[in-house]
Amino acid sequence: MAKKPKGKKRLLTALTLILLLLSGAALGAKAALAGERAKQKSQMTAPEAKIVQSGQPEQTAAGITAGSNVPLAPAVKIEKGTAYVRFTVELQDADGVPFSQKLSEKQQEIDQYESMLDPDSPSYLAFMETYHSLKNEYNQLAAKGELAFSALCRDNSEGAQALDENKGRLSASELDELSQTGSVTQLSQTESGGAEESPFTASEDEKEPFKRSYTFKKAAAEGEEISLFTNVVIPADWDITTTSADHFTENEDGTFTEDVCEINNLELLGEGFKLSVSAQIVDARAADTAEQAFENAAK
Repeated sequence: MAKKPKGKKRLLTALTLILLLLSGAALGAKAALAGERAKQKSQMTAPEAKIVQSGQPEQTAAGITAGSNVPLAPAVKIEKGTAYVRFTVELQDADGVPFSQKLSEKQQEIDQYESMLDPDSPSYLAFMETYHSLKNEYNQLAAKGELAFSALCRDNSEGAQALDENKGRLSASELDELSQTGSVTQLSQTESGGAEESPFTASEDEKEPFKRSYTFKKAAAEGEEISLFTNVVIPADWDITTTSADHFTENEDGTFTEDVCEINNLELLGEGFKLSVSAQIVDARAADTAEQAFENAAK
């Protein structure tokens, strides 16, 4: 188990948002509309949207710690027409390099060392130490990414009051209870927001596990504002709770045993993380469902 940190630890998290909006009019134009359906909808306005954002991410970098609840709600507002909305969130390390890229590069190092392992080499033990150290670094980085994603929360409650920053610090169990009731959705929960069905479907690419897309199931009407998450919540007990990660430990005889280690959550997050959030819209006339509309637009 990781040692309990002394005193109050601070998490210097740069919640940088890089907000991009790809025009849905161009996407929607690619979708084929046939026969009478096209005639009926030909007079509808091609959708237009803009990114809006509440919260001040640039002001959060100096003071986030266990118990912090940062209102941060990048959203898409439909200004004309009706559109389906898809957000893509890419998690980056504190240095701005995407987690998926770092994991890929680390895996390449692991594969390189594995190809050079030779039991008859005089440097075999040294190579084994480095090889398993790289594996531990990979596992810890992956655990950090999952932990960071779990801090992104969407307040589904009426008036968005469940995560009101003035309601006090939330522990991990209290946040989980809100998730179970459906009042809050943690983005790390891919399909369900608790008792209520999630308003979006989530997907990720195996090659980029920390670049995840969230497609809202219902079309957004003109004037409607769609937000993917509303708060970044660092549970109040993350300074004393831990996250499990696969770990290799060297034995006295030079062999290695695979086990699980516990890492303090704030120590795991280290200097924090960054977010790159982009959004796409597609004309709701393109299909009856959001998934079909985006699939057609990609053809």
